[in-house]
Amino acid sequence: MKRLYLIFLLFFLIPVSETYSDIIADSYYYRKTALPGTLHRFTLRVRNTGNATVFVYGGIFLTRQGVQTFEIYPAGAPVYQIRRNQRTTVNIDITLPSLEGSYSVQMALFHTFDDSRAATFFGSYPLKIGRPKQGINAHPSRLTFGTLHKGRFMYPIPIKVRYDIFAPNSLGDEHPWALRIYTDNANTFTGIKGTVRKLSMTGLVHSSGKYTIPIKFWTLNWGPDAHSSGWDGLLQGPPPVEEDDFWRGPLLDESSPDKEVRDFDRQPWLSIPDLSDIPTDRGSWRSLVGVFPYSGQYLNFTNLTGDFTLSVPPEPFDMYLACEIGESSVHGKYRGRVILELFSP
Repeated sequence: MKRLYLIFLLFFLIPVSETYSDIIADSYYYRKTALPGTLHRFTLRVRNTGNATVFVYGGIFLTRQGVQTFEIYPAGAPVYQIRRNQRTTVNIDITLPSLEGSYSVQMALFHTFDDSRAATFFGSYPLKIGRPKQGINAHPSRLTFGTLHKGRFMYPIPIKVRYDIFAPNSLGDEHPWALRIYTDNANTFTGIKGTVRKLSMTGLVHSSGKYTIPIKFWTLNWGPDAHSSGWDGLLQGPPPVEEDDFWRGPLLDESSPDKEVRDFDRQPWLSIPDLSDIPTDRGSWRSLVGVFPYSGQYLNFTNLTGDFTLSVPPEPFDMYLACEIGESSVHGKYRGRVILELFSP
């Protein structure tokens, strides 16, 4: 009797999973200011979303104003073990360069076995290295407008303003400061006795001390907006004083042929107040540039979404002065003193 056998051949494919690590940063922190050559800590809170444990060490890349990069590693290069789905705090302590300036920051993690780069994180704010200091200079320091007639006049030669300030605070940030502008005519302006309306002492003061002519200033920080006005101050310089939109502000929609309503907050030519008229509210100051890291009241050249960078200290920026001679302006000689002050409350 024959027997029949049925033989089954079974094949099994056992998949071999690929091991990998993927490191992402939940947060990071480093102080925004530091002294040259000091020890500085960069802290990363990282997470391994891969399926394999990884061993890493950290390094910092500091680039000064986009032209010079320092690659710095901590002494001893401590190694951190990051298991899968685990969060780990990585501290990178380095000795900073002795060269002062503003640095962009890259925080890198490297595999310990082959020194390949595991992850790179870019700091969203610069690290400023320097020693506390402040200084200001304006050239020319004396101007003569000459003989002026009715109408508006802009002094054609720019005033080169050079400032240099570094004011770190105990929080590792910058202490608030402003480069503000005003006149100081308390000792020269007397006004007219017996008048009902008190006259402002801002501007240029008549030789009799009774009258004034207001003056205005312009810097690139104050526009106008090139898209809405058609005037690009970066390429074309100060806007023409003859145009009311630049001198007094653009017209608002509610304006009519019988009544003009202008947006005074958008006028690029700004009146210079007198010291006696300046309130304590910092937001109302006339500031050429400044830093207020908490409320943003000052113009801030480190704000990537805000104002123009007028200059990188100690390079100067341009400031222009202008005035308007009206129908009621009294003939005679006028003079005044414009103060540029680095103020840190």
